[in-house]
Order: sequence, then C-alpha cells, then structure tokens
Amino acid sequence: MQVEEKEYELEYNIDDIYNLVFDNRKKIVEKDDIYTETIKENIENKRLYYILESKFIKFELDFTFHKISKNSTKIKVYAAYKYRHFITDLFSYLNVNVEHILDDYIKYIEEKINK
Repeated sequence: MQVEEKEYELEYNIDDIYNLVFDNRKKIVEKDDIYTETIKENIENKRLYYILESKFIKFELDFTFHKISKNSTKIKVYAAYKYRHFITDLFSYLNVNVEHILDDYIKYIEEKINK
C-alpha cells in the first residue's frame, strides 16, 4: 500500500472547491472500471472521506478543507492506494505514483472551477 499526505492552497472559495471535489470524486481514478464507493461526509467541518474499490484497486482518500480567507482555501489530502495484483506484490517498482495522481486531480479541479 502506498500512502501520501499533501497540502494544497487554492485561491478559490471553500464551498466551491468542496462541492467540486465531492461531485468529481471518481475522476481521481482513470480507468473505467466498476467501483464500489463508501463516503463519509462531515459538512460542518468541511471534511470528506471516501473509499473507491474495484476488483484490482482500493483507493482511500481523506480531504480536509480549511478556509484561509474569503477566496482562499487550504486542502489537506491523505491518500492510500493499494493495487491488488500478484505482480505488484512481486515487483514493487510497478507501484503507482500517488503524489502524481493527487497533483493531477487538483489541476483537474482548478480547471473545472475556472470554467
């Protein structure tokens, strides 16, 4: 299992970012596989925790949103990624770069909010 913890600061309203992350939560995984989803949402504290699972992957994400100013938000992301396949158990260099996935996802959210 790969674990990554990152912080991002975006120059947008906290509610807009929270809603976009919630609405586009499945965009973080690229494949068109069938996923079961478990969501735990804490709207008051602006926290979103969810798990996406398919036959081959389990992706656990925990987003915490902090308001810095009226139009500025800090996002803390905890991500745990597990690819369930015997090949990745044998060859650890085939693991996915979770940091790259998170960076691409935040770029996607920024593009969506700018439209």
